[in-house]
Amino acid sequence: MSVVLAVLGISTPAAAGGAQVGTATGDAGLDATAGLKVGQPVIHKRGDGVKPPAELGNPSEWGVVKIQVNASTNSFQPLANTCQNVTRGTWCYGWDKVDPGKKCYSNYMASVEHKSTVRVKNVDYSSGWVGAGGTSYAYAYSGLQYTCYSYYSNT
Repeated sequence: MSVVLAVLGISTPAAAGGAQVGTATGDAGLDATAGLKVGQPVIHKRGDGVKPPAELGNPSEWGVVKIQVNASTNSFQPLANTCQNVTRGTWCYGWDKVDPGKKCYSNYMASVEHKSTVRVKNVDYSSGWVGAGGTSYAYAYSGLQYTCYSYYSNT
């Protein structure tokens, strides 16, 4: 029960001055997520040969997960709320059902300067940089048919 409470607490978006949010409407930009398996997060470190998406800058560490909902088969990956411990903190990502689609999110509580980003239809929604000890919140609304990518990154 305490794990569920922690997940719910960190998935609540910030109020004033919080995350950049919006509804995905465009197809601009490049998809830097080719080859990801749905629901399986991948963690990268600077110098590992994988270039992060431009929105993340040049982070010392970053992670990405592909979130996909297939309403026609009732297939949801990953499950709605997932948290995992990473090198510098706790990263929570997932989606919530909203009318008429979904809200994808990425929240990250870390001991270093950091941020969260959500990408839908190649449009990035970022929390902006958050200081050590704080929590970054990013989320975006889209239709169920669109794939989301949730990221975290450290300076």
